[in-house]
Amino acid sequence: MSILSEFKEMMQAGTVVDVTNHYITREDHPCFGTNRRTVSHANSSSWHYWDSRAGRDHCLKWPKGSQICKSGDAFLIYGHPKPGDLFMTIRREEQ
Repeated sequence: MSILSEFKEMMQAGTVVDVTNHYITREDHPCFGTNRRTVSHANSSSWHYWDSRAGRDHCLKWPKGSQICKSGDAFLIYGHPKPGDLFMTIRREEQ
């Protein structure tokens, strides 16, 4: 199974993940740092989570296979804002 397929399999409704945003640097931004998120739904083009602090649903497109890798139990997503930049680290909540 590819890393992208493994990621998509994990990111289904109800899955709780810790998301670290490496792009946002403003501490007052609701996505700054590491935040626990619950996947609300996923479809063929994206996955969604509800952000209670922002009061809205967030939609993130699936990364391309070349934009994702795995380090231990964490998925590393690259490509924002520039192709080689680390964008997010996503790790499933420990049970």
